[in-house]
Amino acid sequence: MIISKRHIRTFFELNQAEYADLQKAVALAKDNHHHPSIKAAYQDNLARSETLRAKEMNHIALSHWDTPITGYNLGVNNGESAGQTVFHLHIHLIPRFDGDVEDPAGGVRWVIPERANYKK
Repeated sequence: MIISKRHIRTFFELNQAEYADLQKAVALAKDNHHHPSIKAAYQDNLARSETLRAKEMNHIALSHWDTPITGYNLGVNNGESAGQTVFHLHIHLIPRFDGDVEDPAGGVRWVIPERANYKK
């Protein structure tokens, strides 16, 4: 997760300099995804997680640690109707792996299931 330094609610409130900085931060996070300190953070988070969902997410990250990343999804929820629950801009950088889902076609389109498989 990449978080804006200035407290703003949505991606659309970024100024040009912040947009450029966030773009660099996403690239830096992608390039350093397998840094040993990241693995240690997942392990620490797993040990301290209080919710089942948090435990699951950290466990999934650790279980795929040695799997080659073959793609990424970037996620930003802007506004309640888009699913935003934390009202400080943050970007989810989601590593993807060959075979992690049966049919990845459509990617983030799956937020609206009837529009996800656009090949039909």
